[in-house]
Amino acid sequence: MTKNDYQTTAAINKHKTYAIIGICCQFVLLLGSLLYYKERMLFSDAPHVLFRIVNEHKLQIAENRYGSFITQLFPLIGSSLHLSIRSLMILYSASFNLFFLATSILLTFKYKRYDLVVILTLYLTLFVSDTYFWTNNEVHQGITWLMITIAVNQYMVDKLRPKIITVIVFVALATLSIWTHPLVMLAALFLWFFYFIDRGVRMFSNTEIIIYSILLLALSYMKFYQGMHHGYDSGKIEIVTQLNTDGLKHIFSSAQLSSFIKHCITNYWILIILTSTGIIAMLRGKKYLLTVYTIIAVCGYLLLICITYRDVKDWLFYMESEYMPLSIICCVPFVYFVLPQLKQQHAIILLVSIFCIRLGYIQHSSKQFTLRANIIEQINERMKIKGITKAIITNIDEVTNQQLIMNWGAPVESILSSKLNGERPQRTFIFADSAMLKVFNTNSKDTLLSCFEKTPDKGINSRYFIIDTSANYTTLTYSELIK
Repeated sequence: MTKNDYQTTAAINKHKTYAIIGICCQFVLLLGSLLYYKERMLFSDAPHVLFRIVNEHKLQIAENRYGSFITQLFPLIGSSLHLSIRSLMILYSASFNLFFLATSILLTFKYKRYDLVVILTLYLTLFVSDTYFWTNNEVHQGITWLMITIAVNQYMVDKLRPKIITVIVFVALATLSIWTHPLVMLAALFLWFFYFIDRGVRMFSNTEIIIYSILLLALSYMKFYQGMHHGYDSGKIEIVTQLNTDGLKHIFSSAQLSSFIKHCITNYWILIILTSTGIIAMLRGKKYLLTVYTIIAVCGYLLLICITYRDVKDWLFYMESEYMPLSIICCVPFVYFVLPQLKQQHAIILLVSIFCIRLGYIQHSSKQFTLRANIIEQINERMKIKGITKAIITNIDEVTNQQLIMNWGAPVESILSSKLNGERPQRTFIFADSAMLKVFNTNSKDTLLSCFEKTPDKGINSRYFIIDTSANYTTLTYSELIK
C-alpha cells in the first residue's frame, strides 16, 4: 500500500476493507482464547506467571521485557477484585488477543494504517499453529507495540506536532517495543530501512527516516549490549557472537533447518507463496535493491535461527514464536506490492482464504494441548483415589512425557486444575528425576515444591490457594500412581 494508494476514496475504502478482514480474523483468535483457556493457561509459562501474580500481588516482568505489563494487568487487577481463579485464567488467556485486537482497531479507525493491520494479522497467523497455545513469548507484545510506534509517529508527523515531542514519543514507544523482546529490533530495523529504500512506501521525509533510523540503531545496540550481558538472552546472543567457520559449515545439515523446511512444506506453505509473489512483484516493478534487501533479510534471519537453535527440531510451540518475526519480513512485499494490484473481490477472497486456512491449522493443534490438560486432570484424579494431596512423581514413561511436551510447570498446572475442580486443599505434583530429588526434596509439610523454587505456605495467597500442610510429599513412580 503506497502513499499514492491512500489518495483516492476508493483506494482508502479498499484497503480499509482488508484491515477489517484482519480485525475479523483476530476476533476469531480472541474467541479461541476463551474457548481454549484451559489449554493455554495450563501450559508452561502462563500458569507459572499467573500463580506468581496472584501470590505476590505484582507484575512479573522478566528479563526487562517491560511491554508485557499490558497483558499482566488483567490478572493483577482481577485478583485485586477477588475474581474467581477461572475468571482470572480466562482473562489472562484473552488479554493477549485483546491487546492485538484493540491495537488493530486503533490502527484502523484512528490512525488509518490499514497496511499495519494486515501485516499484524499475517504475523499472528502465518507461522502459528502450536504456538497459539503458548501465550507468554513477549515478542508478540513487542511486535504489537512496534505497530503502535510506527502509526503514532506517522500520525504526529502528519499533524505537524512539535518535532521534539514527536521524537520523545517515538523514542519512548520504540524503547518499549524493542525492550519487550530482542527479536523486535530485527523486525523494526527491517521495516524502517524498507521504507528508506523505496520511495513508494515511504511515510516520512528523508531527514525523518534518517533520524528515526539512527535512533532505532542506537536503541537496538543498547538492547543487544544489555541482552549480551544479562540473563536468558545472553546465552542466545553468545551462541551467535562466538560462532566460527566450522560452525557455519554445519548449518545446512542442522536439525533446525531440516525441521524448518519440512514444516514450510506441510504447515507454512502459504507463507512461501506470499513471499514468492512479493519478490516477483518487486522484480517486475524493477525494485532490484529492495528485492536484494528483502532476500538478504530473510536469509539472515533464518541463519540466526539455525545458529541459535541448530540442534532443536522439536518444541514447535516455541520455535514458531521465534519464526514469527520472519513473517513480517516475508509478507511486507506482498502487502505493499501485490495486494494493492489485485481487484478488491479477488483480494478479499484471498485474505479470507489465507486466514481461514491458518485458523484451521491452529484448531488442529488444539488436540495435543487438550490431551495435555486432560493428563494433568487424570493425574490429580489418581492422587485423589490414592488419598495423596502432594506428590513427587518419578520415572514418567516416554509416551506420557512427550504428550506433556514440557513438564516443568506441573506444580502450578496441577494446583490450578485442582482449583478449577473445586478441591480444597488443592492437589499438586512435581516431576523429578534422581538428581533433582537430591536438591529439591523437602520434609517440610508447609512448603510447596513449585516450578523453580520452594514456596512456604505463608507465601501463598490463601484467598485462592490452600495446600495440605498436614502431610509430606509422597514420592512414587508414575506407574505406581496410575496402576
